[in-house]
Amino acid sequence: MRALYRGLVEVRALKAVPRGLEACWVATAIGLEEQDFAAEGVADYLKALGVRTGNGAASVKDVRGGLGEAFQGSAYERALCSVGAAAALWPAGGVAMVYVEGLSAKEWTRVLTLGAELPLVVVALPGKDVPKAAGVPVIPVDAADVVALYRVAQESLVRARADGQAAVIECVATGLDPVALMGAQLVAKGICTAKWLAGVESGFAKVLAAVRAHK
Repeated sequence: MRALYRGLVEVRALKAVPRGLEACWVATAIGLEEQDFAAEGVADYLKALGVRTGNGAASVKDVRGGLGEAFQGSAYERALCSVGAAAALWPAGGVAMVYVEGLSAKEWTRVLTLGAELPLVVVALPGKDVPKAAGVPVIPVDAADVVALYRVAQESLVRARADGQAAVIECVATGLDPVALMGAQLVAKGICTAKWLAGVESGFAKVLAAVRAHK
């Protein structure tokens, strides 16, 4: 839970994903393993969130080398590339994950038809509705609720690894702030204090300052 919150704070500070969509990325990519494929560079950074040593805080080294290079291409091209990666990973236990938005109905149909029986998890960012495809579950989740997204992502990843079956996590915009929402949930459940939340933000701000100072 704390790692998820750190992830939200960090990707927002890094401006690595569109503001308000941090939960869509953090909650899903944190469950990826070393052998898994994701076309987006920020996913490599998020993979490491749950396995950091010490208290889980990011270091200068994490920030400098973590984001990686983004795939140069359209959302449709990224999706097709991920289908190919999923085919290469099956049945060795790897999963391909891709983040898409703005696909046409024809493009969605093509991607889901090709990837239906492959270990592929598609994270549909808020935008156009995702058309239904035979055999591919489409699971709508609040785009600001990192805990709900994490649970759905874990279920989808387990299914993809075991059975080679695709799934779509449809992120539904609600206008809520994922960082504020997660922080309030952690405090309410007694997982942390408001002081700890503030320390995460101030601590990462210091790390970013150190990174910039040594450029």
